[in-house]
Amino acid sequence: NFTCIYIFRGRPGQRIYLFFRDFDIYFGGEHCPYDAVTVYDGLTNRDTIIRKVCGLQQKV
Repeated sequence: NFTCIYIFRGRPGQRIYLFFRDFDIYFGGEHCPYDAVTVYDGLTNRDTIIRKVCGLQQKV
């Protein structure tokens, strides 16, 4: 078990685009209770979740 944290910063009004060529992590159900990639609108896990994904997904 480990946690990786990456912080991407843009200027106000800018968007950050994340592209995963291959995305295959364990799918434990629609709420992704195990492995997941979670994108927050802020610097901590207390900020608003923009997207949480897991499993084999075509449109991430």
